[in-house]
Amino acid sequence: MVIDTDYPFKVPSELDIREIYNTVVETWKERNRFINDVREMLAGKNEIEAPKNTSYKIRTVHTHLLGAIANEKLSRYQHIPNIQIVPTVADEGDRNEARGISDRLENATRVAMFEMERSGEGDSWGKCLADAIMLDMGVEKIERAPAAFWPELFKEDEDGNPTHPYEDEDAIDNYKKGLGFPIRATYVPLERFLPIFEGSTAIETFEVEQRSLRSILRNSLFKRGHEALGRFSRGTDGGLGTLVTILHYCNQTHYAYFAVPPGTTGTSKWPMPDMAIGGPPILLHSYEHGLGRVIYNMVDGRFGGWRSSENKIENVIRAMMEINQRADEVMSQALTNVRATHWPTMIMTIDPQMRGTAAGGTVRKPTIKEGEDIIMFKGEELRRTIEDNADPMVQWILEQFESRINTLGGSNALFGGREPGVDTGFHQNLQITQAEHLDEKLEQHISFGAAQRATLMYSHIKVMDKEGGPGRVWVNRVEEDKAGKTSQYLSIRAKDLSPMPVIDAQVRKPRPVDMSAAFRVATQASDDRNGKGALIPDEQIKSEILGRQDIRGEEKLIFIESMKRGLLIEGVIGQRVTELVGLKLLKANTPELDPNSLGDADAALTDAITPRNPGAELPSGQPEGQNQPEAQDGFAVAQAITAG
Repeated sequence: MVIDTDYPFKVPSELDIREIYNTVVETWKERNRFINDVREMLAGKNEIEAPKNTSYKIRTVHTHLLGAIANEKLSRYQHIPNIQIVPTVADEGDRNEARGISDRLENATRVAMFEMERSGEGDSWGKCLADAIMLDMGVEKIERAPAAFWPELFKEDEDGNPTHPYEDEDAIDNYKKGLGFPIRATYVPLERFLPIFEGSTAIETFEVEQRSLRSILRNSLFKRGHEALGRFSRGTDGGLGTLVTILHYCNQTHYAYFAVPPGTTGTSKWPMPDMAIGGPPILLHSYEHGLGRVIYNMVDGRFGGWRSSENKIENVIRAMMEINQRADEVMSQALTNVRATHWPTMIMTIDPQMRGTAAGGTVRKPTIKEGEDIIMFKGEELRRTIEDNADPMVQWILEQFESRINTLGGSNALFGGREPGVDTGFHQNLQITQAEHLDEKLEQHISFGAAQRATLMYSHIKVMDKEGGPGRVWVNRVEEDKAGKTSQYLSIRAKDLSPMPVIDAQVRKPRPVDMSAAFRVATQASDDRNGKGALIPDEQIKSEILGRQDIRGEEKLIFIESMKRGLLIEGVIGQRVTELVGLKLLKANTPELDPNSLGDADAALTDAITPRNPGAELPSGQPEGQNQPEAQDGFAVAQAITAG
């Protein structure tokens, strides 16, 4: 569904692309400068001020406090989001069918998410989260490439008729099963992503990257621009060292690749915040994606992402960067002091007359070998240039830095960390509450981004179906049980995506729980209190105290295990297993009867063994077990145990 029907859905001309792009570069200039500063700090490339001319050697060190905060927060989130499909029930009778469809779609989607990562960059979602945490927005591109994954299905003759050798749908499905999932996810650095918003909706986007001239000329997809780019010098390496800027243009219906010829960018260093292009770009390839939205998934961070050139996260991150800078300076001073005191430069005061040095002569430096005794005359002195004195101020300053940066970024007390000066459980709980609130905001936005990721993937599948392509795509799910690992092919069908299902996503790992202490608290909270009843409901105890996620699933497993124990205690399972094993042995040792052998049997005997009214209920005095419910359960369990 297209969001704005008045929007011109076509690829702009090359001249229009140049003007639009240069305007967008100017719009996002300040954002990109901020991003560049953050990346420099994370990489430890920030300059540390230090005196140049000293009698001792200056040592500088980067504390990477900002990187530590980013890494700790990133570790709280799952590598792949856990997509959950909410069943849509039209009436009460469709509940089981709707739940079955949602379960099948969930299982297939989880595998598809992994396949998108594997066929893309390997960690697109993780890099996207890192940008969302530190820069308030992460971007990834979700694109389909069925012709690249299933080339045999897209072969055509001169008239455009398909020429693939597969005659029926089963053969096509078997071919697709072996070649993977045709949708991939690619990480896009935020500074290279230049969107155009109308309100809160991105209607056009630019992505900027660099490729070698050789790779473009060897790509048959870009043959439209080969003639224009072929005029540029390739050098002795065939164009491997010649970099060409590629502009990826996307609107709500079309996607296009443009090449900026070498030497026409505004600066030699790339990417730069103020990079603009002079000459018109060269169109390499375009196609209609048909999604009704851009193919980029924008995952917002704590402050809701970038919709303009300003964002509230700038104030927070710049404050953290300033603390990081000051911590680097203090730590460098401390390291310089440690080096100067533990690898000291010595000062020796000597008596020239006692050393036999003539007046005005050069004083020879005494040679002091490690471990040897030192002979000194009366009045001479040997001491360090810098004395080794403890400085508690350094430790106090670093603790203050750590406390302030945790307050800005969200305390790691949520995951077991303890800040300096916090010695009571009450203050620890205050820190956990503050960190939990900040994490909830971030988790909510990331969860929405994960749901949008699944929506983009489903939209691609629906478009492939409309284009006459596959009505479903396949993934291979691996399961492991007591017997070992098995795999099963699951499909995502286009018909299950109309209407689009309600999608939820779980993105954060469970918070660590001290299980021994939690079990004690849970036992006390659920105690009957001499008939007064429990203080807290069981479901609340399991979710809030024990931190359990799948409460209903665990309750089903507990019920099954309790039933199994009860049947084992009563001996019903053992009795039924014995009966079934004996019955199998009896069948194995009983000869089969055929019509010829029955023809020689005595007529009276045959009449005696013929069943009478086989469909009637058993009379009173029926065998033990058939009128006992637990025996019926035991019989079912025994059949499952002895099956096969």
